[in-house]
Amino acid sequence: VAHWLLPRENVLWSYVVDDEAHPGRITDFFSFFSLPSQALKPGQAKKPAAKNKRPAGGSQKKPGSDTLNAAYAYYYATNAGNDVKLTAEEKDGCDGAKKEKALLREKQNEAVKTRLVALFGDALVLAKNSGFDVFNCLDMMDNAMFVNELKFGRGDGFLRYYFYNYMARDTASAKIGFVML
Repeated sequence: VAHWLLPRENVLWSYVVDDEAHPGRITDFFSFFSLPSQALKPGQAKKPAAKNKRPAGGSQKKPGSDTLNAAYAYYYATNAGNDVKLTAEEKDGCDGAKKEKALLREKQNEAVKTRLVALFGDALVLAKNSGFDVFNCLDMMDNAMFVNELKFGRGDGFLRYYFYNYMARDTASAKIGFVML
């Protein structure tokens, strides 16, 4: 697990959030990785790309630079929503266990959304301060909870993944989990 989650210089950035009320208790985790892209000029396709070192802070993108330093959202987790409970009045206002469960889920989702907006707001700042030009994330899992509020732009294409010898029905992107190893 350490290989996939612990920070590696110029490769992987990982952060934890410590609970202020209970020091040493981690409440949240988020990470992003670097995947720089180099624009090729005509006739350069066969030349190897130069190694690119990122400065400690600020964007490296200079006028005329061919490299776009992109950060990609990697793993994240939060315990927001775990402590959400319905009040007695909210329980009384529900007509049955099914509606009570739906209301609880709605309140939990709102707590998770609020926390993810804050976490990824921090991730954007940390990535910018680490010299990234752009921050990307896929349109899957709970990412839909924060991408609009944080003003992520929709990409200009579609990413397609092929799972070898695996058949599945079409599924909404919010219901897909993708583990990158």
